[in-house]
Amino acid sequence: MSWKDVIDATNAYRVGRSAQWGQLGDMLGGILNPILAFMSTIGLIFTVLVSVDQLNTARQATVIEHRRARRDARRSEEAALASNSLSALTALLEHARSETAHARSQQVGLQRINELEDVERELADLLERSFVHVRTKLYGEPYLPDRMADRQKQRDYDDAMR
Repeated sequence: MSWKDVIDATNAYRVGRSAQWGQLGDMLGGILNPILAFMSTIGLIFTVLVSVDQLNTARQATVIEHRRARRDARRSEEAALASNSLSALTALLEHARSETAHARSQQVGLQRINELEDVERELADLLERSFVHVRTKLYGEPYLPDRMADRQKQRDYDDAMR
């Protein structure tokens, strides 16, 4: 036996052994490839579903934030309008008070002073009611100071007595 025969026998053994390993690899590949492909497809579908869910959540959050921003802008506009109205009423009340003080200092007729005091009271009452309305509208809860509640009770009593 020569070295050549030994080498040929070894190569034949290796080739036979390689063929067996190749067959085993083909069998495992044939079984595992469809399983792995199926799992990859399921993973891809799951990823898409999670992305769609996150997108919907983000869209809903954007809609809610947009509504909140519009509501806040509307409240801000209402507050600015209310502030201007209250400022105008305050200026009108101050003018009525100065007119009443001027009439008292000039000793104008008692009837005129009473008329001016009535106007002053009506303006003060209107200013307080406006303040209550604005505060109630802005904060969303009814607000009635104690002094106004007492005056309201007195008005109701006076109306009942008439």
